[in-house]
Amino acid sequence: RETERKRESRREREREREREREKSNMVRFRAKLLDVASITHLSRVVSTISKVSKSCVMRLTPEKVLFILSDRSSQGAVRIWCHLEQATFFDEYRIEGRDDSNHILLELVAEQLSRALRSALTAQSVKLKLTNK
Repeated sequence: RETERKRESRREREREREREREKSNMVRFRAKLLDVASITHLSRVVSTISKVSKSCVMRLTPEKVLFILSDRSSQGAVRIWCHLEQATFFDEYRIEGRDDSNHILLELVAEQLSRALRSALTAQSVKLKLTNK
């Protein structure tokens, strides 16, 4: 019985360590736009980006949201670099990156984000959230 309890206790500690490791590898992002003008402006920016390139990199930092489009034919040269001050657009903005820099990099299909924002043009508010799927 004593040995069995020790084993169970060790297993529980190992499970707890694994949960902590998983937690430390997670990134979180959530933002809310409550102003209709901000929703419209962000939708227009993303729509313009989607017309220039199929995919882009969205870099989220505590202060800014950046869209980076690179031209593959120019040996990786940047074609468009668009940065938006998060305080200008978002009423609520929360980011937790993996490391001390607190940045999140996402490669996404700009048209899909544009379509989602276009469908929200008549909304009172928009909530953007990064989910783990």
